[in-house]
Amino acid sequence: MARFFALLVGAFLQAATVALAVSVVESSTLYTFSNPLVSFDVVKTTGYIRNLTFNGTDYLGPVSGNAGQLYTDFPSAVFAITNNASSQIVSSPTGDWAGIVLTDNATDVGTLVQRSWFLRESETGLHSFLRLGYYNTSGPALGSLGESRTMFRPNSPLWTYLVTNGNQWAPAPGAAALADEIQVQDATWYLGQTPDDPYVVQEADYWTKYQFADNQTNKAHGLYSPPSGDSNTSYGAWWVVNQKDTFFGGPLHIDLMVDGIIYNKQSTSHGGATSPNITAGFDRTFGPQFLYFNQGANATLHELLADAEQYADPEWNSAFYDEIAPYVVGYAPSSVRGTFSALIHLPCTGIVPGTQPMAVLAANGVHFQDDAFDPTAYQYWAPLDATGRVNISRVKEGTYRLTVYADGIFGDFTLDGVVVRAGQNTHVEDTWVPESAPGGYGALASRRAG
Repeated sequence: MARFFALLVGAFLQAATVALAVSVVESSTLYTFSNPLVSFDVVKTTGYIRNLTFNGTDYLGPVSGNAGQLYTDFPSAVFAITNNASSQIVSSPTGDWAGIVLTDNATDVGTLVQRSWFLRESETGLHSFLRLGYYNTSGPALGSLGESRTMFRPNSPLWTYLVTNGNQWAPAPGAAALADEIQVQDATWYLGQTPDDPYVVQEADYWTKYQFADNQTNKAHGLYSPPSGDSNTSYGAWWVVNQKDTFFGGPLHIDLMVDGIIYNKQSTSHGGATSPNITAGFDRTFGPQFLYFNQGANATLHELLADAEQYADPEWNSAFYDEIAPYVVGYAPSSVRGTFSALIHLPCTGIVPGTQPMAVLAANGVHFQDDAFDPTAYQYWAPLDATGRVNISRVKEGTYRLTVYADGIFGDFTLDGVVVRAGQNTHVEDTWVPESAPGGYGALASRRAG
């Protein structure tokens, strides 16, 4: 079946028809996946991805250590890649998609790491899932998960701009600036000795990767390269955060997005964030997220970013995710999801003009920033309109706390016991009475859903 992909050409999006199937070729050491525009190798022993090209351009560069690869790691060492993963190749009967499920079982510890990648014939990107499990009833608790991340880590001069979002972006520091840098503290360097470096001119005298952090409202982040030399082609590589419900911490949680590496952080302890405690029976599947590649003739950074951001929608590709759900253990298909709506009568005064209150569904009984205390919890959020209405689709069945917060209002509206059922809409109507703080003490009225 013919499908379509979009490329930016100049300032316009133009559609091109693609009707060829996904190919998977096996050698003694690699699986090579390709569609008409994207090709990459999966190393059998590690599951790392290398030799990734898009439209004939090498997007990762040569392998040097871990650089030049796309891979998952665990800095806190609670989980590990065994370098002896079992592999399952899966595909559709018509050949319009194919995927690989890599399973690492550390049998001496009882941990399981399952990485899944899928390529469709019509798309210029990879769909990513990560499952983590711990099954050892006689072993100890492993402690906090800490940091888990999947990284697009190029080793190429192609990429010259770091992009957190449409507001925070800058040229990467140049070679001369890095050669003369002075480290001033952990992960922070002074680059002021090269005042003409493009990064210093645009951004700052100091470099720290955390300048390129963002919260979980981020739609897409990545790397950009403008036209150079005789070429008029611009290049982009982006982690598109199309589904966020399997992360923790809610919309206010902030973490690193890009620093020359593009990060997909499934879990972290940065900024005091909580992460789940790993005890026997823990089993969590993160994703999907979409690693997207684009190009365009004289396309600007913001044009390529906007092209990527259009896919940051939980509804996008939901039918495809349902189709591959039998191969992704732990993914919640549409059959176990419902919808949520609310009408919250907002405070008459106090909300900062030009801002929108935010509604959050997350773990029942705790603040959404602490939802990792329930490792089975999912999270959703959306802004309320001017009348206090909000609608959230594709909510996994379960019991949630509803929180509404707004700039200018002291305290939050909270409502525990909100039950969402598969195939149904749950509606809440309530009035937000702001907390008061006479003498510096607040009075918080608790509510429960009826």
